[in-house]
Amino acid sequence: MNFKLFFDNFYTGIDLIHKLRVEYGIESCGTIHSNRMRGAVLDTDANMKKKGRGSVDFRFERHSEVSVVKWYDNKPVHLASSYCAVTPTDKCQRWDGTTRKYVEVDRPRIVRD
Repeated sequence: MNFKLFFDNFYTGIDLIHKLRVEYGIESCGTIHSNRMRGAVLDTDANMKKKGRGSVDFRFERHSEVSVVKWYDNKPVHLASSYCAVTPTDKCQRWDGTTRKYVEVDRPRIVRD
């Protein structure tokens, strides 16, 4: 099969993503709650904020073959996927409320997809 399934943080879990890939051949991606990442330790929110918008941290869980990514835009966003991760990155236009202008921010592939 050649399907990709996208879902929100209400459904996303590493076990579900792994099961969809292994048992059904379905690739999947979605936002994930930080307490459902099953031990994937990512950079703290404070450190990401210091690095600025567009900063990224990720882990690849070998057992389940799932990538877990944390991207900092205005706030941190956690994502998990069975088919993509950070590279290749690109630039996107994001609104900056303090300067009231659009700014270019690095965006990982998992966010673009």
